[in-house]
Amino acid sequence: MATATITPIGPTPRCTAHRDPPRSPPGGNGVPTSAVLTNHEPAAGAPPSSSPAQRATVVALAIALLAAAYAGFRVPNAWCATLDAVSLFDGFHHRFAVGTLLRPLAVASHYNYWLFAAFGFAVLAGVLAVLVSVAVRTPLVARRVLVIAWLLLPSGGFVFHEVGYFEQLLYLLLFAALWLLARGRVACASAVLCLAPCVHELAAVSVLPVFGLAVLHALPIRRAIGALVAPALVGLCILALPPAGPGAVAQLSAALAQANFPYRPDALALFERSLPQSWAEYSVQNIFIIVRPVAILLVGAFLALWRCAAPVWPHRPGHAPAPLLVAASCVAIAAPALLVLGGYDSNRWIFLICANFFLAVWLALGDRPRPLGGAAVIAFATTLLVLSQLPIDYFDELHPRHLGSRADRKALIHGVATGALFARPARW
Repeated sequence: MATATITPIGPTPRCTAHRDPPRSPPGGNGVPTSAVLTNHEPAAGAPPSSSPAQRATVVALAIALLAAAYAGFRVPNAWCATLDAVSLFDGFHHRFAVGTLLRPLAVASHYNYWLFAAFGFAVLAGVLAVLVSVAVRTPLVARRVLVIAWLLLPSGGFVFHEVGYFEQLLYLLLFAALWLLARGRVACASAVLCLAPCVHELAAVSVLPVFGLAVLHALPIRRAIGALVAPALVGLCILALPPAGPGAVAQLSAALAQANFPYRPDALALFERSLPQSWAEYSVQNIFIIVRPVAILLVGAFLALWRCAAPVWPHRPGHAPAPLLVAASCVAIAAPALLVLGGYDSNRWIFLICANFFLAVWLALGDRPRPLGGAAVIAFATTLLVLSQLPIDYFDELHPRHLGSRADRKALIHGVATGALFARPARW
């Protein structure tokens, strides 16, 4: 991965800690470097790579990562391994990207569980590597705190717990698109996001709204809309296709019956079930009642932060004005709540809302030439305190490990010593 830094938009006060960064990446194209990952060298006067602040950030990140891993680490479950085998070659038209990529190795290894587990851990490692890299390199203290807080909150443990789920790959694709966007490669960034709906159709209400927010920050409105057209069209085409062709589920089920893990027939049954049939399996209203307060809370928290911080979003001709950026931020935060119409995994939908909230705040902080004031810090700290009390349930009858629980510590030590923590799933 290329070296990354984060640079804010707008005039930065001349001081020893901050100087005006280049407004466009090497190669031109006029794309501001706000709110996205960049790889240019720090400006003169920027903190050196071995500054005490960066060393403290590395220590804090290490502690946060260990705490998150302690809370939620496990190997991918059988559900993830089953969906990782879904491919175009077997006749599937939804969620086929990973299975199609892994198809030759999967067939050669007789759908070995450890192939799918290794891919899941590689994606998780990529997500965490991006977070650590940008947190260490950003000159904004608020952004460093944002990443550390996300790892220490229940969201950090949950990202380790849901290793192997497709949304982790979706966010890795989003990070790659932001990296390209910062270098003026708008078409390439859009092309990367075109892969997202092929990974999972939930991309339409998870990473695509965040990408839309990022391009609104970085590009004139017309170019921002143009960058979104291709991913949106790909998503619509995917949704227009039937989830799977005739006999696809039976064919893959027969292949997975010989695998070295208990595959999930109910995971494959999703491809033969219509939306009304899915709604008959759970109460959309009950799941919405669980998810709705989180969406309202975090949209309100973002509005409070924006109001308290009074951010300076200097209006550039043709670019999105501040009210449009705020509205787009709120949409990006709340959009995952629509997933209650597609499934009953309320814990995942809550996690996605939280993830998009932190990304929206990250993008907004990139447009601030001045540090946050006291009112904004209080609003932000209050939001983090509330989120710390928001539990995110785990799958497979598991629960987050608590640092204060002696039973959890003993169970973890026993699992590591006996290898049970790293054993492939024996049942589904």
